[in-house]
Amino acid sequence: GHGGKDEGASSGLIKESKFNLIITKKLEKELISRGATVYLTREEDNDLSTTTVNRKRNDLYNRAKYINEISPNMYISIHLNSSPSSTWRGLQVFYTENNKENKVIAETITNYLKENISNVREIKKDNTYYMYKHIKSPGVLVEAGFISNPNDNYLLRNEKYQNKLITSIADAIEKYSELLAVADNEIDEFNDLEFVHSEIAEIISDELNHIDRLKRMFSHFSGSETA
Repeated sequence: GHGGKDEGASSGLIKESKFNLIITKKLEKELISRGATVYLTREEDNDLSTTTVNRKRNDLYNRAKYINEISPNMYISIHLNSSPSSTWRGLQVFYTENNKENKVIAETITNYLKENISNVREIKKDNTYYMYKHIKSPGVLVEAGFISNPNDNYLLRNEKYQNKLITSIADAIEKYSELLAVADNEIDEFNDLEFVHSEIAEIISDELNHIDRLKRMFSHFSGSETA
């Protein structure tokens, strides 16, 4: 998320746009090592806006358009949270309801994060985000922590913590992909079974029609003999 003139939130040594890119590139490297094909909405400190008028909205529109053109199995949006109060802390995954798989992905990622990280909040539904409402593929927003919170800010700058974050998200994506593959296979098997049933039904229908024709012929012959 963010980039270019849009730096996002900032606190101390952390600027959200730059941190998002660092984490995203680490996640990209990890996913590629596991055999995934990864596309980034940006690879440098820039945004996707093509106009100076309503620049932010245009940037979000172009991101959604780009993702829809690629049509990935899943998208992950990386951001950092911030609050006027420094007491708010924790990592949180948000999802919209425009795709039924979004909640499943949010739950899967959150469960894996909880296994390795202590400051994980529960998933949250939010249908107000402009960009995510316009993305057709399933996916979620990962708010990696509150940079306004001293503890989160420290952890986010810690490479060991970053690696836990990356590994957990990658594990969740891999698990979801495996479940998706199993579901696709079951659908294929069901479709194959439906095809077999359809073929059998057609054969039975042909046989019944054949029997019916024979009955009519026999009825015709019987009627002729009687007459």
